[in-house]
Amino acid sequence: MSTSNQSESEFSRVYCRVNVPRSGISAELTASQDECIALARRLGVISLLSLKAHVVVEPWRRNGLKLAGSFEACVVQSCVVSLEEFESGLKGELAAKFAEADDPILNTGSSIDPEVIVDPVGDDDPEILTDGCADVGELVVSTLAISLDPYPRKPGVTLEGVLADHGHADNDRSDEPENPFAVLRNFKGTGRK
Repeated sequence: MSTSNQSESEFSRVYCRVNVPRSGISAELTASQDECIALARRLGVISLLSLKAHVVVEPWRRNGLKLAGSFEACVVQSCVVSLEEFESGLKGELAAKFAEADDPILNTGSSIDPEVIVDPVGDDDPEILTDGCADVGELVVSTLAISLDPYPRKPGVTLEGVLADHGHADNDRSDEPENPFAVLRNFKGTGRK
């Protein structure tokens, strides 16, 4: 039923098409403490304090699945300016469709067709079901990963403020206009005059 890819996920929540009724399934997914620790390592954050998702999984087409929902997470990251650790809350929407690999919707042209047509406002291509199953937890983690700021900054922290706190402020020349050769002012040559 599940594959090695699905079993390797730190937050695996597998739904199989044969077990999803016509009316769909509504579920609350919550990461355990151990899952949060493993996910923090994978996502490259200091820690993941919580991860929760609300999902609705429904049948789609003949053998596919459709997912909609939302997630909330609380992560601890290091500020790129001050290097202080800080917590930030993240929220996001979840939406995906899953189809069997042989579904005609995935085979819109020949595999050697050199022309690829991309519709920027169209729907994304469906994900492929593995043995008729979709790992919804992995979709949640992937969406969270995309939502993380690659250059996190603690709210209210500025570079100027950090420099001033560490005695690197250039207050004595604040009235002078910036000069690209100002760095040469303190340069003492050892050679010619």
